[in-house]
Amino acid sequence: MIHTDDPHAHAIWAVFRLYSPSLRPGEITQIIGVMPTGFTTKGARLGKVGQGAPQNGWFLSSEGRVSVNDARPHMAWVVDQIHANADGVRQILAEDGARADIILYWWTEADGGPIFLPEHLAKMSEIGLGLSVHFAKVEEGDAERPPY
Repeated sequence: MIHTDDPHAHAIWAVFRLYSPSLRPGEITQIIGVMPTGFTTKGARLGKVGQGAPQNGWFLSSEGRVSVNDARPHMAWVVDQIHANADGVRQILAEDGARADIILYWWTEADGGPIFLPEHLAKMSEIGLGLSVHFAKVEEGDAERPPY
């Protein structure tokens, strides 16, 4: 498989997001067997608004771990990490109110979009994961990141 940088993309990254009403991030880590790149605990203040997180959140991001501006290796990295620990993810998702997905962030100055490979989508489907894509169009030369 060939991966090429998108010359118009400023940033691309994928994040596995898992939310649980009862399992704390440390418990999720033990079950899945992978260290998260981020997490939040139920009731923790979110952002400047100060509203409490409704559930515990556990996150695994390709940002800073995959260094090309091509969605395929970002998706591969996240999907492979999670698929290798699919039994733990399924165990958590069996909990009432638990949910998980993968979100792809695509920050670009031009039109276009990602290509999703069948093997990534098949692995996601086996686990029961949805996919969301967030696009941010920026002007050439913008140094700021989109507000996610």
